[in-house]
Amino acid sequence: MGVDAILDGELVVLDANGRASFQAIQQHEGPAVFVCFDVLELDGP
Repeated sequence: MGVDAILDGELVVLDANGRASFQAIQQHEGPAVFVCFDVLELDGP
């Protein structure tokens, strides 16, 4: 079963304390995580 959605968020890298680190993503350190802030559309307008 699929779901059509438009999400708003950003790709972040978390530091050792679990906080988003802009410097770490620039240096490609650690795994990246997508953080969704909002569901803009779900199953159509």
